[in-house]
Amino acid sequence: MLYIHALHHLTTKTAEVESVYLIREIKSKTPYPLKEPQMKEYFTDFSISETDTQMMAQSLALVEPTIQAVEKILQENDSVHESVALQRTLQMLKNVPVAMQKNLSFTEAIMYWQQGTFISDLTLIFNSLPKLKTREEKIAGNDKLNEIFGKILRNKDFAFNGYDLVNEGQVSEMNALMESLNKGFLFHYTLEEELRKESFDNIKHRIPQAKVQEIDQIKKNIEEIKRGVERAYQCNMRMVNTALVMYAYVKWLNSGMP
Repeated sequence: MLYIHALHHLTTKTAEVESVYLIREIKSKTPYPLKEPQMKEYFTDFSISETDTQMMAQSLALVEPTIQAVEKILQENDSVHESVALQRTLQMLKNVPVAMQKNLSFTEAIMYWQQGTFISDLTLIFNSLPKLKTREEKIAGNDKLNEIFGKILRNKDFAFNGYDLVNEGQVSEMNALMESLNKGFLFHYTLEEELRKESFDNIKHRIPQAKVQEIDQIKKNIEEIKRGVERAYQCNMRMVNTALVMYAYVKWLNSGMP
């Protein structure tokens, strides 16, 4: 269940637009006073699972051995390979670990929080909003909400702070890398093959089988890394949409309802 489709698209403006539909939905599925079982079910689509963190960890663990495998081929300086493509592959792989490690730490912390007090805290705060009367009460309620928003968005502002996490750029980069690998771009094409626009399947027969198998293993690793990068990004998007749904709840519960 995604309402926003890119990390940087979360703003108060988009939240205002999306909340019109969301308020109708949450009023129907989680009527006031809110109850934890219904809230837990509604927020299930935004939850982080151990499968998510395991996939990210497995992906991260593959990066360094894959980098080493590509470096080994590059050092061999074999004319069967395309050195520029190998260097580009190395650079793309080296862009992964720092963001992925930070993403894994962030995602694991969110997962434990979701499994713990997240829903009970949210339910309690949301149920209190229509009852807040004095300025002091409203400030205290707002502080509690900001604390939750801050954990989800890594930011005091209503925007996801994902500059150091896996983002659209890395997802796009890994997709492009995988597409190029499938076209055999780590192997050197002759000028004639380039002019004829030969496919990799057509030139594969002239490449030693051991070299093809070596690259196939690297491709397999990179495919797994790509899946981990995509899963990290999906988890970040769940946080963006959690914040959006929370915005809709706050708008509804502060509107003079229920």
